[in-house]
Amino acid sequence: MNKSYINEQELQSFYRDFNNKALDLLGEYTTMEYALNDGASYIEGDTQAAVTDASEKVAKTKKRIEDILFRYNECMSDSIESMAGLDAGAVSKMKGELANLSEGAKKRSGSGGGSSGGGSNGGSSGGGNGTGGGSNGGSSGGGNETGGGSNGGNGSGGNGNNQTDPNNNEAKKKIIIFLIIVTIAAIAYLLYYQLVGKYNESTENAYVNAEQITVTSQVGGLVTELNITDTQDVKEGDLLASVDDTDYKIALETAEANIAQAVKAYYSTQSQKNAIDQDINAKKVILEKLAEDYTRNKTAKTAGLITDEQLKASKAAYEQAEAGLKASQSNLEGTKVQLSGSLEEYPPLKQAIAMYKTAYINLSRTKIYAPVSGKVARKNITIGQKLMPNQAILVIVDLNNIWVDANLKETQMKDIKIGDKVELKSDINGKEYEGKIIGISAGSGSAMSLLPAQNASGNWIKVVQRIPVKIAISKKSIEKNGVLPIGSSMEIDVKLKKSSEQNNDDSNFELLKSRATKMYQVDEDKLNAEIQEIINKNK
Repeated sequence: MNKSYINEQELQSFYRDFNNKALDLLGEYTTMEYALNDGASYIEGDTQAAVTDASEKVAKTKKRIEDILFRYNECMSDSIESMAGLDAGAVSKMKGELANLSEGAKKRSGSGGGSSGGGSNGGSSGGGNGTGGGSNGGSSGGGNETGGGSNGGNGSGGNGNNQTDPNNNEAKKKIIIFLIIVTIAAIAYLLYYQLVGKYNESTENAYVNAEQITVTSQVGGLVTELNITDTQDVKEGDLLASVDDTDYKIALETAEANIAQAVKAYYSTQSQKNAIDQDINAKKVILEKLAEDYTRNKTAKTAGLITDEQLKASKAAYEQAEAGLKASQSNLEGTKVQLSGSLEEYPPLKQAIAMYKTAYINLSRTKIYAPVSGKVARKNITIGQKLMPNQAILVIVDLNNIWVDANLKETQMKDIKIGDKVELKSDINGKEYEGKIIGISAGSGSAMSLLPAQNASGNWIKVVQRIPVKIAISKKSIEKNGVLPIGSSMEIDVKLKKSSEQNNDDSNFELLKSRATKMYQVDEDKLNAEIQEIINKNK
């Protein structure tokens, strides 16, 4: 006998129709079940028993629909291709079974529709037993009297309950299997917790971090050269960018001229000092002579040899010479202050040298070098851009000096301590890394934030806080599995073991605690040699 087979398109269409009808029918029986259960709470006696019996049979029918839907979905889940040979007869059989159940639902819902209370429930009971051979009982239960409905329902229901439902047995088997699986899982979890779980503390709130060195422009100007881009690897000392140095070269030349001028002024002042010394010596001789004349004239005036006018003139000449000597001496003292030491101590020269050093350093800072080795990130400069002093231009991330910041719940911190071994798993590559706790924060994340929480108000709600924990990553793990970008997520598992079981190889987990760079230093010897050369040229 030839079978007619359905194609894939027909099978998919049947699946949609069958599934929708089964779900609708399942909803009808669910509504019917709720209605019967609700009606039973308002009646008493035999009628209540009939309603309860009808409710049980509706529930069985509902379970049967669920089993049919489950079996069908289970078959369909294997794949459409595996059911491409499903014959049309099998499909018709499944449709017929569903149609019978649907027709039964209509009869049950309508048998007692004109009655109230127990009469309606009695009709439902009889219809339910139709699956087990009690259809006559259900028919008699649909009488107008409340008592008749109760008896009819009970009579037919008795016969139906004596039948064995294979679907019910199958459901019991599934429940037993499910309970066994749950029990085994519970025992396995209990064993795991006792042997492993209580010695571990885990969290997914963990992220990779590293040193981020912000490179700034120390001088302002236009960017004339740019040698980097984002994600580029750089080494310490690499030239990153250059700033227009025209103005800074001019400033250096001006400072050089000031040094030359100061040197010349020193020697000029030295000559002035010598001239002042000679002038003072001459004025001292004149003053001594005028002093003698004035003394002699005072004696002569007493003797009446000269007049008062002559004495006054002699006195005026003496006082004028004395004032001139004092002025020269004062000028000499000022010159001595300027020349109080060597040429290098000459104040104008010292000021000029300071200006030259500033100009020299500013000129050298027009070249921007990498202070450390790492990977360029957050580059925010372009060719021709006007930079301001102290403007951030890029960030260099040292991926060879990374760690993990984990935020553990405060309830997890009881047994955690510095030195605990940590197993880490990266979300970005799925590889496992070895770690070690090297630091625990002095406060929770909320307490260390820019705006700490204020809990003095009356609407306070207790929230479990997170404690930041710093975890160093093993250098061997990084060499084996590769470096990790900062900000990537990690799963951590802290091993709460004895101190003897911890990894005490500190060198394998050592982080850079301090670093230095010579990229911002000036060659003092070279600078001083240039300054001395300028001085020698102008002596």
